[in-house]
Amino acid sequence: MLSTAVLDLETSTLNADEAILLVTCIKSSELGMITLRIDDTDAYWWNQGLRGHDNIIAARTAELLEQHDVIVAHNGMWFDIPFLRTRLLKHRHPALPNLKLVDPCAVLRRKFRMKSNSLNAIIDHLGLKDKKTPLQMSVWVDAVLNGNRASMDKIVKHCVKDVKALEGVFNAVKPYLKQLDDRGSAL
Repeated sequence: MLSTAVLDLETSTLNADEAILLVTCIKSSELGMITLRIDDTDAYWWNQGLRGHDNIIAARTAELLEQHDVIVAHNGMWFDIPFLRTRLLKHRHPALPNLKLVDPCAVLRRKFRMKSNSLNAIIDHLGLKDKKTPLQMSVWVDAVLNGNRASMDKIVKHCVKDVKALEGVFNAVKPYLKQLDDRGSAL
């Protein structure tokens, strides 16, 4: 049986050379839901007001992903995995290996014809019970700039809900994959 890790990252901005990793949520087929948050993993710097240090959360995220046969991340091919690699490079961590990745966004682009390939669009199309939660940009600002724990809690809840929803999407598109085995996945 292949082990899977359904992944979502929450970041301070979209460009990894100008941003930090705030939250990682992984729904592991082996370990259940795992949540890493920068205000815990990198707490020393975070509590000193030095909130640009995502060294430990990036390393732990990579370690967790490397334990799985298949990674599932919506838009992971273009965002999550490149973002993580950029943060690992910044901190001079070992390179993230080429992981076996299933990107439902890429599956949607290649196999279906929808108005949008967003996670929200496919969740709505499938009528899944787990939905994405909207968050105001002010929540991110309050968490990153002010170190507000309650705002970080909201970001964590948002990330967990995204992973649960993504797991439902993955299960729905899995039959459309040509191959999902220990050699990887093919669209």
